[in-house]
Amino acid sequence: MHNITNQQLPKWNGLDAKGSEKADKDKINAAKWEFTHLSKPQLETIALDPSHTFSEPEKIAAFERRHSIDQSELADYKRTALQASHGKDAIHIFDKALQAHFSGISTLGKGMLTDEYQSQVKAQFSQTLNGKSNPSSSQSDHYYSVMVEHLFGGSEAPIRSGKDGMTIENATKCDFDFLTSGDRKLIASMYQYAEANNIDVKFIQSFAMDLGDYRQHGNGQILGDCNEGTYDMQGHKVTYSFTEKDQATIDSLLESNALASSGIDRGFISHITTPGKGALGHLGSFQFLQHMVEVTAGEEPTVPADEFRHFKPKTKEERFVRTLSEEVYPFPEPDVVCKNGHCEVTEVGKKNGIKLDSAMSATTPDFDLKADLVESLFQRIIDPQTQKQVWFEWLAKDK
Repeated sequence: MHNITNQQLPKWNGLDAKGSEKADKDKINAAKWEFTHLSKPQLETIALDPSHTFSEPEKIAAFERRHSIDQSELADYKRTALQASHGKDAIHIFDKALQAHFSGISTLGKGMLTDEYQSQVKAQFSQTLNGKSNPSSSQSDHYYSVMVEHLFGGSEAPIRSGKDGMTIENATKCDFDFLTSGDRKLIASMYQYAEANNIDVKFIQSFAMDLGDYRQHGNGQILGDCNEGTYDMQGHKVTYSFTEKDQATIDSLLESNALASSGIDRGFISHITTPGKGALGHLGSFQFLQHMVEVTAGEEPTVPADEFRHFKPKTKEERFVRTLSEEVYPFPEPDVVCKNGHCEVTEVGKKNGIKLDSAMSATTPDFDLKADLVESLFQRIIDPQTQKQVWFEWLAKDK
């Protein structure tokens, strides 16, 4: 490890931790997604755990998340340097950025790096620079490795199937695990395109999360439409729609001839552009989606690549429009109450002969019931087997 101080500091012992029987992969994945919004200093504290309060899977998850952020930052420096006209200038720009980057890493963070960190990063940049000057078949392998670094923290997960729905095992996996072989190759090519066109890779990561979520839910088949019979606690019917900007982009995309020859799954595009499914569920940019549909179809993009140099996460107001009906609908006591992914038939439901089975569990609405968004939602669902009307109450998730 990098010798940064004479003080006794905690060190990252990745090999020992990853070899531990306690380092269960499912727990690592679950923790990784809990840590999605943490900063590098927070992740470093968890990974090195000077207070000894975190489990082995949590420490590994924090390390992998921190590594992913670091790789994303290095990718930004590479993209900037590669804009230089001459190779020597590109190397100078990148070396200067790397030096500033390394100087800005905290003491704990440097304890997680090897002595060869800077030399390895420089060697990787030289490989990228040489590949840009002398394209070869090895480039596809290189960008596939970049994809693995960014999405899987350097260790690619086996491809999982979402056809069985949100089983307990599937629910503990991250979205990226469900990306197909074709998806992963497509996303790898996006990284290559992003590097050549100075695009922020966070646009790709958000796209990959949306696509992975679609795959995880059986290509969207086990997700209900939240615009079909959803009500708030006061009895107002709730509908969700896209913002005016996103709807204009979606209309242009769906009318485009590029859809027929694009490399992006048309089923996914249909799913993500359906208001009751995509408005609340999407994380990525519809403008970037349209751009990549056109690029993969070999057409001139409507929105230029320059628009995607900097990714900014959207607020709820920028992602969707929530509308309540003026009319208040009376509804009975719920037959089923769900919270934190667990559903139970109420006494009223039992009297009505309601039974939960795989068909009914496939109605999960595609929205995230965070406590700061809503307290609960009521949803009227038709049982596909009995054709009975069933009332679900979806309670807000615990923070």
